[in-house]
Amino acid sequence: MPYDFVTETGVVVADASGVLAEVEAEYLTTFGADLDLDPETPEGILIAAETSSRTGIAANNAQIANQINPALAGGVFLDALWALTGGNRDVATSSTFSTPPDVTGTPGLLIPAGSIAATAAGDQFETLSSVMLDGAGDGAVAFASIETGAIPAGIGTLTTIVSSVLGWETVNNTVAATLGTETQSDISARRERGETLGAQGSGLAVAIFSKVRAVAGVTSLVFRENFTNAPIVLPAPDAAVALVANSIWACVDGGADADVASALLGAKSGGCNWNNGNSSLPVSENVLDPTSNQLYSVLFDRPDLIPVLYEVTIKSSSVSNSIAIVKAAILAYANGELDGEEGLVVGADVSPFEASGAINTVEPAITVTKLEVTTVAAATFLPETIFIELFEKATVLESSITVIVV
Repeated sequence: MPYDFVTETGVVVADASGVLAEVEAEYLTTFGADLDLDPETPEGILIAAETSSRTGIAANNAQIANQINPALAGGVFLDALWALTGGNRDVATSSTFSTPPDVTGTPGLLIPAGSIAATAAGDQFETLSSVMLDGAGDGAVAFASIETGAIPAGIGTLTTIVSSVLGWETVNNTVAATLGTETQSDISARRERGETLGAQGSGLAVAIFSKVRAVAGVTSLVFRENFTNAPIVLPAPDAAVALVANSIWACVDGGADADVASALLGAKSGGCNWNNGNSSLPVSENVLDPTSNQLYSVLFDRPDLIPVLYEVTIKSSSVSNSIAIVKAAILAYANGELDGEEGLVVGADVSPFEASGAINTVEPAITVTKLEVTTVAAATFLPETIFIELFEKATVLESSITVIVV
């Protein structure tokens, strides 16, 4: 079976357009030209099954072939490709407590490592080390959730003793759990791998962008430069962004000010100037260059947040929890958790069409008949894209999404 190689993207695609005709021709050759090929006949059903089998094998082969492409690879294939350049994805972590929970019981009791307690919701946490209670029967010990990920435990909810440790009477957490994380997704890992490669350079736009994007806590940014020796205002669609001569500008969401400023300083070219003040949240951070011992005042912007509202109308269907699915799909899209979608990052317009597509990606059985958006400030729902400036970032909460079932 032939395969197509898309040179622009390097994607291998199985060409299944002629499979049915190929199988039908084989049947006619074997059983005679008067064979009835109607799909409802027994031979038609066999032909359909053979066609499905061959196209399935071809699609599987194409998917395997695409695993050598870093832009498409996933799972262990992506891990292997990333490891070639010294990278690896973030592993899952457990929820923990910044202050060890209190435990009480018989004085002098040894509570061994691995002893389990649970929250009222049933989420289990285990001790990370052994602890011996003092003469008053008091102690404290670090706990971590048995399951990885964002396992919650509000203040005073870790109270149920699960392990049979004779003499262990109470357990209580005085602070809420610091939530753990899931294993880094393929989508996030592919993006980070590309940014890591770009960060190995300096001076170029890709290097500056990648080094800032690699700062802990940074979720998105916009970068522009003025390579002329005169002040400019960027043309549409970047209008309203003013840059001084021979300068760079970044609007960065997330990360500590000092870390972002250090990354900008480490990536820019010598003699390059800075900008801020395009947003209402300008940042000026002093950074000492260890080579020249020169103090730089690094300028950049934080985005103005634009709260938006979604109103989605869907057809009634047999899909259970359709309202919750729609809300979760829009939030996943906004957070960049869907393959091929950056979501509501800095400078990204709010598109009703993309949000509708996100819903169908998550649950194709849900039919969206209308999707409208508005900013909280405008409060007028329209099926039109909301323009977001380069120094702005749209935000959405679950409570900001209204789902109407008709």
